[in-house]
Amino acid sequence: RLSAQAAAELGLTEQCRVGAGVIDAYAGALGVLGGFAGDETNIGRHLALIAGTSSCVMAMSPDPQPFAGVWGPYYGAALPRLWLSEGGQSATGALLDHIIRWHGAGGEPDAAMHARIARRVVELRALEGENLAGRLHVLPDFHGNRSPLADPHAVGVISGLTLDSSFDSLCKLYWRTAVSIALGVRHVLEALNENGYLIDTLHVTGGHTKNPLLMELYADATGCTVVEPLADEAVLL
Repeated sequence: RLSAQAAAELGLTEQCRVGAGVIDAYAGALGVLGGFAGDETNIGRHLALIAGTSSCVMAMSPDPQPFAGVWGPYYGAALPRLWLSEGGQSATGALLDHIIRWHGAGGEPDAAMHARIARRVVELRALEGENLAGRLHVLPDFHGNRSPLADPHAVGVISGLTLDSSFDSLCKLYWRTAVSIALGVRHVLEALNENGYLIDTLHVTGGHTKNPLLMELYADATGCTVVEPLADEAVLL
């Protein structure tokens, strides 16, 4: 409740409730990692991935682990007595939306279109195997590289395009873009583990949990155990 002094100075009643705001990705980190608040020894094994339009990764440890390409570490920013390191990818869900808009067989990147593409990718992988569109390579830095390169001037690259403008070609490009996003998470995770962390578990929240391709790829690309919270929105939780 509002203190007597604050209530007097503000002209308010002491019955007012005071709540501290939390920035979005920090709220997500608290939502998925808060359950480990009492386990300071092992919390450094867990990485929060708050993933939607862009992606943010949050790692916590009892000791500071500073290095270039990751923000912080910040002491007590999400949980007391713990240092928090923050990294991220500038465009992830936004990049998949862009690919849909950009391709001739695309259109409006709504939930139905993403789901339709995901279903077709599953069918194409069953037909063509794990090397689906293996000559198609995507560098996902269309909006710079936030982590671990910290290069705002980085740009994206697509190599392996042909004149194919069919819906299947869109699905293949979408698939390879999703692969590149997952490999970007692995790049950040490897940088964290090379600088003091021992991360082996990935806690994902946000819009990406609704994309089965990304959720599968996060496990395959990182080799981590992937945990999805029961709460629909860990950020709000």
